[in-house]
Amino acid sequence: ASQHKKWKELSDAERKGADSQGWFKESWNCRWAQRELPSCIAPASEWKDWDELAKEEKKAATTLGFTKDSWDCDGDQCKLPQSQHKMWMELSKDEQGGAGLLGWVQQSWDCDFNPLCVLPPSHDKDWDELTKGEVDSALALGWNKESWDCKGAECKDPQSEDK
Repeated sequence: ASQHKKWKELSDAERKGADSQGWFKESWNCRWAQRELPSCIAPASEWKDWDELAKEEKKAATTLGFTKDSWDCDGDQCKLPQSQHKMWMELSKDEQGGAGLLGWVQQSWDCDFNPLCVLPPSHDKDWDELTKGEVDSALALGWNKESWDCKGAECKDPQSEDK
């Protein structure tokens, strides 16, 4: 699957598809590292809706400034708590404790602050929101509607021409 390859390992067609999606060598390799390095994998709580969180997870999320509405919100219109704009060392001890209860550690928390990890706009879109060009590019990378829209640990990696 192309998402498990470094930029230099992508075929010309896969690079063209990635480029059309807004990826460039540094951002692709950074996301590859986040997928492949255990320290950059988000904890299971990241994929849960508020109502699926255990009592202690809800308390931890509240410590980080989340409410049910802000936790469950998706998209650019969401107002995230200030904790989401801080690196680990900028979090208060209480915020670090809350993040820890949700499964975060400093390395995974700080992964998103890497300036080379800027994601293309298509990354946050559902399949039905993609432009035709983005769909064509996603298909070239081995994605389909099901794999693109899938969230959580149960998702299967997209396959691309059995590479």
